[in-house]
Amino acid sequence: MAQRKVTPEQVEETLTWPDDILPGEQDEEIAIRQFGTREVRVVYHKDVDRGAVVVYTVISKRLQRRRKGRQ
Repeated sequence: MAQRKVTPEQVEETLTWPDDILPGEQDEEIAIRQFGTREVRVVYHKDVDRGAVVVYTVISKRLQRRRKGRQ
């Protein structure tokens, strides 16, 4: 996360209040949240047996323009 300049708080916020959730290629999901001019994507899996969320990777990229409906 540090390499991508994403804080643990941003990851938690993305998972808790995502702007959008997309299906992954297998059984994972991708939570998306915009922070200013950046978009954070968290690829994760809900482990129901353990009652936990396993985060596979965090992706951060600059947006060319803001998503509709976001300030």
